[in-house]
Parts: sequence; structure tokens; C-alpha cells
Amino acid sequence: MPEPPSPGGDDREALVAPRFLAGAHCDTDAPLDLLIKRRQWPHHDFEEDGSLFISSPCHRIRVAFRGDYLQPWQIAASEEAMEAPSWLADFGGSTPPEIVEAFVETLADNLDNTPERVFASPNRYVETAIAPLRQAGWEVRFTGTHTTVTEPSGLAGLNIKQFPGPRSEEIDALDTTFTIWAGPRDGDHDARWEARFTRDTPLQLVAAATRSLITGKPVMRYPADIPRDCLPYVTVLPTPAPLDLGRADAARATTRTGPIASAPATTATSTAPHSTTTPARTR
Repeated sequence: MPEPPSPGGDDREALVAPRFLAGAHCDTDAPLDLLIKRRQWPHHDFEEDGSLFISSPCHRIRVAFRGDYLQPWQIAASEEAMEAPSWLADFGGSTPPEIVEAFVETLADNLDNTPERVFASPNRYVETAIAPLRQAGWEVRFTGTHTTVTEPSGLAGLNIKQFPGPRSEEIDALDTTFTIWAGPRDGDHDARWEARFTRDTPLQLVAAATRSLITGKPVMRYPADIPRDCLPYVTVLPTPAPLDLGRADAARATTRTGPIASAPATTATSTAPHSTTTPARTR
């Protein structure tokens, strides 16, 4: 068996697959920027503890990033502003931000274009959430109390409670109906993560997370950011250096048009070593 790549052996970003084992890395800005910069949702930043609270313009959707929590990503939806939540979702601190982004992007799109899909009586057809995983070859099993969908190597899955309790009890106890999980079962805390959704979470939003979970497109990570316990199970490919990309472009141009005149030599600039310290958000 080949030796797994070292998490600290290179200071350049690499391509990592599968994404559900790639770790969260230290940049959580993508899901936040989607709502704050692209959607112009109002927000409030607490510099004391790094927490960030975002609200939709209608104040019916609330998104929080609370960096000191085990499940720092927290989303709440209410049918009317200031009412008790209709449904809740949260994501663990080691969740790849690309999966969080897929969920909040679908949520924001639904709120803009079909808000009734966010707040109306939920779709109880759980195949909506299961279908992307089933199509990817994941195993679906039914027990007396749960439906479980498991990745072939047993490193990720979706658990669905067959008989959820009343909405109020579930939200008060956060006894969630849907749980996405990933990571080696005996792995350290940074190698495993969960995303949890209460019973009335719209299933097209859960499906957005499951589709992102199984996509074959690798994600960018610094090797030091990949959880050590996940290294034996991931593929890590170096990204082409800028000079290599320039040579490839020149080769393609030569193939199309014949030899071309030499361009003045340029000096490649080196990339500063990556710091594993979480940077402060600049908001």
C-alpha cells in the first residue's frame, strides 16, 4: 500500500478527493461571502469570539457562524420574522465549507425565487434526499426505525429517522431527523463531522448537501489542512505550478500555429509558505 502523503510536506495547495474527507481548512469565508457580498444580506460580526450572525432581508432566515461551537454553522428558518423556528440545521466544525455553501446557496435561491418551498409544508418523500447517493452507488438499508445510506467504503453516510417526534420537541432537544456524517469511525474529532437537520427542513436543501457530498470534483487544500486520520483514504494531487501552466499553453499554441517567436523570459515568483494559523476574518 502506498505511503499516504505527508500533511506538512508542501506549502502549495493541492487537489483533494473525495471532498467529504478533505477537512474544513482555515478559510470559512466562501459560504459567508455568498450571503454577505453576493446577496447583500445584513450581518453583525462579534470580534470578541469570532462569531458572525447573518439575516435574510425578510428576517425569516438566520445564519450564524460560531467558531467556538462543535457545530459552528447554524441555520434557522421561521415562517414569520421573530417567530419560533420552523426548522433548524447545523454543520460540524470539520465540515468542508463547499458542502455548507451548497446548502446555503440553494436556500438563498429558493428564498428569492420560490419562498413557498422554504416555509410551506415539507416534502415527506425522503427519496429526494437519498436519490443523489443512491445514484452514486451508495448502499440503502431500511430498519424498523431508520433509513441508512452508506458510502461503499463506509466513510460517509446519511441517517434518516423513520418516525420523528413533534416539531417542538425535536427543535427543543435538537433531536434531528436527518444526519449526514463523514470520516473514519475511529478518527480524531477533526477527521469526523456531522450535518444535522430537523424534521421539517425542506428536502431539496438536504439534497443540495448530499449532491455536494458525492461530487467527484476535487477541492483545493493545503496538505497541512487535511485531517491526518483521513490521509490514507484521500487522493492528493499537486496543482500545476504557474510556470508549468505557461509551458503547457505555449505547447498548445505551437501545435496550432507552428513555432512561435521566443517571448522575453519572466521570473516566476515563489509562493509564501502557508500558515496553519486561522486568519481573522476581515469583515
